[in-house]
Amino acid sequence: MQEKLLECKEILDAAYNRKFRIPKVCYELRGSYGGYMYSAAPALMRLNGQLLTDYPEEMINQTVPHEYAHYVVYKLGKSEGVRFVRSWSS
Repeated sequence: MQEKLLECKEILDAAYNRKFRIPKVCYELRGSYGGYMYSAAPALMRLNGQLLTDYPEEMINQTVPHEYAHYVVYKLGKSEGVRFVRSWSS
């Protein structure tokens, strides 16, 4: 999981010529959501621990980059009105 976050960070650092941070991660999210990103300080990525256990590949390769992208969009000052395409949320 940390490897995927670091990979995302490196890609986006290079793409935007900035140094983004890796947010703190917790695994307490429940229900049907895979993840939720609190981008304001202190940044916190909440992941669904049960879904991570049941579907580790999907969570690591899809949910983690998706939530990190929310953080980067916020840091770029584009937090209002930004939505990902429907395929990201299915």
